Amino acid sequence: MQYRYAKLSANIHRTYPLLSRIQWRVNGYPFRMRFKVKLMAYFERLSSDRKIGATLGPQMNALTLTLFYQIPNFSESKHLRHKYKFSQHLLIWFSFGDFLKCSMSEKTINFASRDFRAIIAYCYRRALTAQEATDEINDTLGSNTVIYSTVTHWYREFKFGRTSLEDMPKSGRPREVTTDENVARIRELLQVDPRMTLIQMAYTLNISTERVHHILHNYLNARHVCVKWVPHVLSADQMATRVKICRENLKIFSDGGDHFIYRLVTGDETYVYFYDNLNSKEAKLWVIEDEEIPKLAKREVHVKKIMYAIFFRSTGIVKIVKLGKGEKVTADWYVKKCLPQVFESVCEDRPKSGLTGIFLHHDNARPHKALVTTKYLKDNGIRLLAHPPYSPDLAPADFWLFKNLKKHLRGTVFNSEIEIDIAIESFLGDLSPADWRGVYEKWVDRMKRVIRANGDYI
Repeated sequence: MQYRYAKLSANIHRTYPLLSRIQWRVNGYPFRMRFKVKLMAYFERLSSDRKIGATLGPQMNALTLTLFYQIPNFSESKHLRHKYKFSQHLLIWFSFGDFLKCSMSEKTINFASRDFRAIIAYCYRRALTAQEATDEINDTLGSNTVIYSTVTHWYREFKFGRTSLEDMPKSGRPREVTTDENVARIRELLQVDPRMTLIQMAYTLNISTERVHHILHNYLNARHVCVKWVPHVLSADQMATRVKICRENLKIFSDGGDHFIYRLVTGDETYVYFYDNLNSKEAKLWVIEDEEIPKLAKREVHVKKIMYAIFFRSTGIVKIVKLGKGEKVTADWYVKKCLPQVFESVCEDRPKSGLTGIFLHHDNARPHKALVTTKYLKDNGIRLLAHPPYSPDLAPADFWLFKNLKKHLRGTVFNSEIEIDIAIESFLGDLSPADWRGVYEKWVDRMKRVIRANGDYI
């Protein structure tokens, strides 16, 4: 069998304003069969070389038939333009009954989303139910071609007056938001409020938090850090004094060497609470499955506390002096009760040398700088190592010993002073000689860092 031609007729059916008949001429034998247009997708002015592939049924030996069709001035038809506003193309398949079965080949035509929408639109115009349309499409194009929910969705859209098969325009940011404008706007936001969060910046610029994070780190080289708490807002003179004293002390350390470090005693006073809260990091713990989350009470405002004065040198602890009940840290207490015990312990460790060549380092608290204290040290031949004002970051007792001691004691409830005494002695006893020696190396390093920072806190 050889195909001669097939011509589409432009006769308009009285019920459906579509092509209603097809004229076939096979081997010169003309015959006319009614066909039923089941799917409609695109209208356009069809050109003569437009093709649709169809596979004939077994009665026709499964030959391939190519339909050449042309409808002159199709797009100018006012009637058709008014009736079918959904698209510009026409996609059809024909039902020939038992004599001839014709089906579209998936290899010949690839359906896009708009095609299926147009097919559903045609079924909707034919007043088919959503279920009928689903079954008819799947029976013709294959099972699971469309699903019922898709058909009902588009039926609903057409019911409410939708006439376009295109995707609706979507609001929102453009695809590319990493622009110079957004970079400049984020920089301005940070200058106005450096504490602004990613969510706040993303909401202000109407972009995602991921893009804000990308701009901050890759374009502005910004870092999100915690503010640095400092003991005091240093003036220019105070920073200059810190640099001057650090340089003088470094020279003394350099000239004296290990022998000087061995003769240097340092210490300070600190409060130890009967109970102190864990900080946020220390309070974290692992909970398995449905275990109950432990509770942690806040420290009471008037919780009991004890004052300890702790002095040490590179070999270890020299003396721990506890402030008695009703006593206060004054110059008299310092020179009459505290320092005498400290120097007595030094003499026990150095029975031959005694206090000869001993240096003392303490901060600039009033009891330490009082005239009575200065006179007492001079009378005992104790030389004083200078300490910069407002500089706990340069006091080994503050930046190392007390910091680690309180971290060790936090979270423990003490019921008596004896328990605190035992806990402190236990902690200090666990420190190795390398730990005591290492704190002096850290001290030297900190003084160098202060000089490099021009006297600012490190």
